[in-house]
Amino acid sequence: DGLLETSRAVKTKLDVPIALGYSNVGKVLESKSPYFKKGDLVVSNSSHSDINIANHSLVAKIPSNVSNENAVFTVLGSISMHGIRLAKPQIGEKVLVVGLGLIGLITCKLLQANGCYVIALDIDKERCKKASKMANLVINSTDNEFFYDLIQKNTNSKGVDKTIITAKSKDANLMNKLI
Repeated sequence: DGLLETSRAVKTKLDVPIALGYSNVGKVLESKSPYFKKGDLVVSNSSHSDINIANHSLVAKIPSNVSNENAVFTVLGSISMHGIRLAKPQIGEKVLVVGLGLIGLITCKLLQANGCYVIALDIDKERCKKASKMANLVINSTDNEFFYDLIQKNTNSKGVDKTIITAKSKDANLMNKLI
């Protein structure tokens, strides 16, 4: 929906409290769900703890050929996929991903696999380096305060079609810098 609409949506979400944690891998100890039985190996997006109670819609069985180390990325991947589904990118569209932490990197890779032209933006040089294989254009906004001009140059002055923000910042100016 563009940068301004994304900015408005993010600003309305900033005051909503959320539970911390991304995902857990473990065995089902007890289940009233027809989908899981005691002993099933599962991944969930429950909060961090030794024992969790989770709604069955937030839990997935781990296939026998998938390691726990790989399964734990399920929730992170689903967060990236959710943002991508909301953005509804089409093949060939130019998508700006702001924030190149783990979710941002996964988002870049999935967008690239979807046939999008990916522009990745972050303030951290190491994160930008990691994104170099997952994006068509990587911009370190600390080194380049005129990143908007770079985006315009690389999009034939049309700008981006979509923006997905995966950045975490206590700085309220993050959105202002993008507009």
